[in-house]
Amino acid sequence: MEQSKRLELTAEELAKVQRSRQSREPVNVAPEELFIAEFGYYYGWGGVQAILNNDIDMATASGLLRGAQKVWYNKVVEQSYATYTSNVAGQSGKKGNQIMKKGLAEFIKQSKVEA
Repeated sequence: MEQSKRLELTAEELAKVQRSRQSREPVNVAPEELFIAEFGYYYGWGGVQAILNNDIDMATASGLLRGAQKVWYNKVVEQSYATYTSNVAGQSGKKGNQIMKKGLAEFIKQSKVEA
């Protein structure tokens, strides 16, 4: 099997990249722009347009943003717990399968779709 090719930089090119990284200054973003950017992260370009075109008021947009953040944080917690359970199960030898099933039982239960 052929080895993957790597990008090879000359010493001069590498120095240029490093200088570029060091010279980057923090980006100043107005609070309103940050709000719209985060709203767009969760709701896409249509969400950004809705705010810019005043199709939704700021109270509604704020509520939707807080809701999206809460959903995101819940997903982070769920994924962290699943990762933790997997790691513990992987290091538990013969009992690993039982630990995995027990640790993820509630997630499996909640993920079932009723027809």
